[in-house]
Amino acid sequence: YTGAWSNYPLEKAYTKRLIDEGCIILAHHTDSDASAVVCEEEHFSRKALYHVGYNQAMQTVAPTTALVSTRIYWTPYIRHAVKAVLQKKPIEKGLKAFVRGTDSWAGFDEDWVQILELNKMICPLGGEAVVAEAIEAFKKKKRFVLYGDYIGENPEDGSTYNLANGFLENETQSAPRFNYVLQNVITEEQYEYLPFF
Repeated sequence: YTGAWSNYPLEKAYTKRLIDEGCIILAHHTDSDASAVVCEEEHFSRKALYHVGYNQAMQTVAPTTALVSTRIYWTPYIRHAVKAVLQKKPIEKGLKAFVRGTDSWAGFDEDWVQILELNKMICPLGGEAVVAEAIEAFKKKKRFVLYGDYIGENPEDGSTYNLANGFLENETQSAPRFNYVLQNVITEEQYEYLPFF
């Protein structure tokens, strides 16, 4: 955790540390390309190293390591919002999404979430078909991002969650959330603060 949407030096340092610990596939949920840049820089001294980006394609900064990216696609919401304002109607009325108050969200089924183009230079043959199949499963709520033979524990209240049936991380709000530390998967360590220079 960096504690910020964009902290380029910290993201680079943490990505390098994860690679040094043996990670070979890295993904991020921040707004910079720092982790992709580090993967590309480290790629030539490693056997295999891959990157999955967030909100933008990373092939331009990581052509030999960027596999694919996901993004939040705002166009369906913006189109609906503009139309509602022009018609002097509440934005939330008729919106094809989950709505709670003025908060709204949707997924692959309404094209609010997308998987961007695969990097054909490094993805295996048949990769596009596998991704298309996964997207269909997400649309039908048959696949979840957080799923598997894991138990998560919430450090705040001690509650647990079994991921065998999947966890819908934005079931009640637009911002995805997952408050559980997975047992036997994540080791919590206190990282020292790294300066900005």
